[in-house]
Amino acid sequence: MGHEVRILRILISITSLMFQRVPVYVALAIIGAAVPGLPATALAEEDAVAESALQGAKPFAVPANLLWEPWTGDLDGMIERRVVRAVVPYGGYQFYYEDGAPRGAVWEMLKRLEDYLNEQLGRRNLRVYVAAIPVNRDLMMPALLAGNADLIAADFTETTSRQQLVDFTRPLLKDINEIVVSGPGITSLQTLDDLAGREILVRPSSSYYEHLTAAVLDFRDRGLEPPLIVPASELLEAHEKCFAEAADEL
Repeated sequence: MGHEVRILRILISITSLMFQRVPVYVALAIIGAAVPGLPATALAEEDAVAESALQGAKPFAVPANLLWEPWTGDLDGMIERRVVRAVVPYGGYQFYYEDGAPRGAVWEMLKRLEDYLNEQLGRRNLRVYVAAIPVNRDLMMPALLAGNADLIAADFTETTSRQQLVDFTRPLLKDINEIVVSGPGITSLQTLDDLAGREILVRPSSSYYEHLTAAVLDFRDRGLEPPLIVPASELLEAHEKCFAEAADEL
């Protein structure tokens, strides 16, 4: 065990130098792959060292290079694996990296979830960790359904089609209004019917797209020219699309 622990310490030192330039999950994969047979007791002994060196990246009972491997189970299974995998949208205020360390509103909420879970379990050394895995928005639902993740942590609107596939927590916000954002050259948008024949930029994985698709069918049923839905990049958050549209108008 002493030999394996020394290897882990060396890897942590090397990885801490790299950490400012690579995402958390890359650093974790290096450690998990290098010492695949490390006993859980050794992992517990190195928890404090790893937390300090990796600024938030932590060793899991499941080797980190296998975190993305499909697995499904309940909370008891996650506790046994000592990891809850959460896919998060990368960019904007929700999740981003600053000086190599994860930041953002979703990251802060996941840390609170981790602290609450371990407090309820009475865990101090062999903690259960919540791993944030940043992905494009169009990959969040497929990742959850395929068992690559245990939950989605994002501003994820509850829609009819999504309700048929997954369970939702209690919502943070209710009665959300979706607003059409236009440039200064568009002045005649007073009702939904004013969207007839217009191009609308929207992410295909978003709830906006689902609602607009239903609107297109309604327009056709009423003999109106339906709006033309233009797919937006899945790399863009809603506010980023607004900024891009505003820049095009200038």
